[in-house]
Amino acid sequence: VVVAPAVPEPPKPVVVAPAVPEPPKPVVVAPAVPEPPKPVVLAPAVPEPPKPVVLAPAVPEPPKPVVLAPAVPEPPKPVAVAAAVPEPPKPVVLTPAVPEPPKPVVVRHDQEFAAALALFRQSNLSAAAQAFQAFVTAWPGDPAAPEALYHLGEARMALGDPGLARDAFQKLADQYPKAAQTGPGLVMLGIAENRLGRHDAACAAFDPLRGPLLGVVLPSWAAQRLAAEREAAGCP
Repeated sequence: VVVAPAVPEPPKPVVVAPAVPEPPKPVVVAPAVPEPPKPVVLAPAVPEPPKPVVLAPAVPEPPKPVVLAPAVPEPPKPVAVAAAVPEPPKPVVLTPAVPEPPKPVVVRHDQEFAAALALFRQSNLSAAAQAFQAFVTAWPGDPAAPEALYHLGEARMALGDPGLARDAFQKLADQYPKAAQTGPGLVMLGIAENRLGRHDAACAAFDPLRGPLLGVVLPSWAAQRLAAEREAAGCP
């Protein structure tokens, strides 16, 4: 089959007629009808939160200078001096003087003591014992009385009478505890008690001599006799 090519047709001419305007249509204006007012709805007012108040720090004012006016001294007030009224004299009360008791007068009997001591040193023991006994009986306040009692006890011991010797030494310890002869006298008292077989009494006489007796230091012979007699009496 042989297909012949298509031959286009020539375009036809376009005839444009002139546009005829339409006449204007009349405009009818209707009267405006007002719309009814819309109701106004008021929302409750919401208060705004208070704003924080920021206080600025107070700035102190500088102190004002103080001007001191010079002090004006007041004139001295007159002083009224009242006349001194003398006080009436106070009555003087005199208390009666109390006289001090008279001090005892120490009368020494040195000659009588010396005579008795001389008999003792001459080994006249019986006469010496009588003389010392008479001395301490007549003058117990004489400063030589403690020594007279001590020698009286020694004389009685030498005469073989430990009972009378014990009485003399015991009286020495009782009446003159601070005398210098009291320490040795206690030793002799214990010896006399031992001679009488009163060993417990001997130990009782020795007991105060365990320590210092009134500050009196025993002579060496008395200390030696004390140790031997304590052992003989069986003192603890």
